[in-house]
Amino acid sequence: MSFGRSNRECFLHRMYVASILATFFSASAMEYPPYRFWIRTDTHPQQPLPSGNHSSVTLALSSVPLDVQQVVKTYQQGNATIHALDGVDLTVKQGEFVAIMGASGSGKSTLLHAIAGLIDVDGGSVTIAGQDLSLLSDVPLTKFRRDNLGIVFQAYNLIPSLTAEANIRLPAKGGTELDHRVDELLSQLGMSERRDHKPGALSGGEQQRIAIARALVCNPAILLADEPTGSLDSVTGTQICQLLRMLVDQQNCSIVMVTHEAHVAMWADRICVLKDGKNLAEFATDGSRDPQSVAQQYQQLLGTEAIA
Repeated sequence: MSFGRSNRECFLHRMYVASILATFFSASAMEYPPYRFWIRTDTHPQQPLPSGNHSSVTLALSSVPLDVQQVVKTYQQGNATIHALDGVDLTVKQGEFVAIMGASGSGKSTLLHAIAGLIDVDGGSVTIAGQDLSLLSDVPLTKFRRDNLGIVFQAYNLIPSLTAEANIRLPAKGGTELDHRVDELLSQLGMSERRDHKPGALSGGEQQRIAIARALVCNPAILLADEPTGSLDSVTGTQICQLLRMLVDQQNCSIVMVTHEAHVAMWADRICVLKDGKNLAEFATDGSRDPQSVAQQYQQLLGTEAIA
């Protein structure tokens, strides 16, 4: 009986790993029907690419890594229509660090999913590095996401059976250039000595550093971070925030981060506040890294609402 249970656990683990790879990295995984339902979470039809060779996505070069214009996303809940996003705008320049804050249900996670191309929008547009995501069907969209979007998760989402280095290599194509890129990232993030360790032998902060390296290995146009410190203690969380700030200041990375913590948002250049699926306001941080100042401005914008 224990043998059967072990086989079942291994099967479930493989399904979990396949879901992560199919959703965020592997374009080839999309060719297999059992995993297609992991790729997108809604079923609005998409416009196909023009006929021709679709092996790669040709980008219109743009100095703006991210441009979100009047994005609308609705859901039906019984007879009621829920406006998760209701005309949201967001533009992120090269080398800019933007934090998105809002109470629970404000639409910040939905917006991040729309930017990542994990959901279709019902109106407006999401353009990354000059490419309108609505013009891409599933397979080209997954290839585009792999090559142009870096995604950092709260729970790291590392593959437990792979070493740190192998996890970093997951989204990328092999070759000498990749070898150099992996070495560079491990050195920059202070993880060179841990490259052969599996996630179970790494601390939470080390796992998140490897997750960040994985997100950067393809030199993405923009890095998306979904509550990147949510599973970390305060000291380690601060170290991750400092690392993200360093990537912006020294590597000219563009970052969009969702958080509900003032002491995390303060590391951004600009904070965009959502409420009820709409842009409520935005304000620039003053560089003082003062969480009380950020919290005060945020609470003033929300009125009597507490930070979610």
